[in-house]
Amino acid sequence: MDRAFAAEIHRVDQALSMLVEHRQHSADPVDIIHTGEKIDQWLDKRLIFMRGRDESAGRSRDRIRQGTV
Repeated sequence: MDRAFAAEIHRVDQALSMLVEHRQHSADPVDIIHTGEKIDQWLDKRLIFMRGRDESAGRSRDRIRQGTV
């Protein structure tokens, strides 16, 4: 499961990099604002995946401690 979260986080990071690059080269203020909003949305997704990864890792640690793995 950690690989799935890692893959999703990597995909989000790639999208964020492209958006930041686009924003840096944009001269249109409206485009800059819209790109900033998209960046915020992708950051929210990244947080969700990171939380899911951390929760999954916590459950795995708990199972190991309990000897149920």
